[in-house]
Amino acid sequence: MKKSIVLLITLLFISILSVLILKNMDDSQKLIKSASFDKSISQVLVTIENINQEIPRFLQKNKDNIDDILAQTSVLPFNFNNVDILLNISEYTPKEFNLNHLPKDIRSNSDFLNNVGFSYEFFQIVNNHKYTNQREVDQVIDQYIYQTNDTNILNIKDKFGFIDDKNVSTLIECDYSINVDDINLSASLIFDLNSSQVKAFDVAQSTKN
Repeated sequence: MKKSIVLLITLLFISILSVLILKNMDDSQKLIKSASFDKSISQVLVTIENINQEIPRFLQKNKDNIDDILAQTSVLPFNFNNVDILLNISEYTPKEFNLNHLPKDIRSNSDFLNNVGFSYEFFQIVNNHKYTNQREVDQVIDQYIYQTNDTNILNIKDKFGFIDDKNVSTLIECDYSINVDDINLSASLIFDLNSSQVKAFDVAQSTKN
């Protein structure tokens, strides 16, 4: 019985997102009429807005079945005319080493000691910056390797993050990609399941040649 309910919720989720994309296309046409936006760009912008608003709202309403929903919604492809979306939803686990609030005992942590041979250079790179997405965290690691030629830090790369909210019991991460004509975009949205409040959002865009 529970599996049937979860399947129904999952199908409802897919249907809702499908409707949103169709609405996106209609809204894009309205944007084109009122501004000098390129059609593809306007479709991308409205799609991002819809995904970021509706997915947290939908999952928050169905949070009692979140574990089963996550099991059903791993990598969902959507295609509507010239819009392609690949969506992946999972629970986000805060990392052990938060670059915004590094623990005082990190210098004595065995993982850190064994894999970061140039701690002074590492802290010089990290200090005096507010990290808001995982891409910036990855850039810290790349810069450290560039400056020190020490690749051992890659052994603990997955331990570095930027979110540390002890008041949040469950964080959900929604990674998705959008392709509209020659525009390719990837995004990562992290939000509090209980409140649907967005904790982090990052987007990267590239254009095919």
